[in-house]
Amino acid sequence: MNRILSIFALTTIIYLSSCAPSAQEAAAYNEKIVTIHKSVNASMDTLIVCLNSYDTVLISKQIESSKVNLGMSKSDISKVGSFGGDDILFKPTNVLINSYLELIGNEFIQIYKLYCIPDTAFTETHKKEAEKLNKNIEKEMKIPLDALKKAQAEFVEKYKLSFETDSVPAK
Repeated sequence: MNRILSIFALTTIIYLSSCAPSAQEAAAYNEKIVTIHKSVNASMDTLIVCLNSYDTVLISKQIESSKVNLGMSKSDISKVGSFGGDDILFKPTNVLINSYLELIGNEFIQIYKLYCIPDTAFTETHKKEAEKLNKNIEKEMKIPLDALKKAQAEFVEKYKLSFETDSVPAK
């Protein structure tokens, strides 16, 4: 009887340990998240460069392009899903994308509208409002990025991954 229980316990342990995700699977999942984030990051960087150009035609086009790119990234992250039921990277990536989409729909649009005001009508008040919006964009972009970086550090520790540098881009 003890032999049967021992064999059963050993079989159960082997089965349960074989169901756990491997470090290789975790690294592959992390890489998918990083790829999505790099795409989001590139789109937002381009939008900021356009914003700093003060070219309203360029800004308008990039706002629309960024909305499309972030929408595609949102779809991509939905397809990737969680890692074996673990949302540690999935949720903060979704929050980051949704936060950036919200910024585009609000602050970036408001700045664009300010930049559309003719130079002759553009006042110091308009300039201060644009500066305030720019500062808010910087602050609001940092919050979900920091949360994603923290989640990635937890993911790396939890699944015992190692990387030479940060996997989530700094910006």
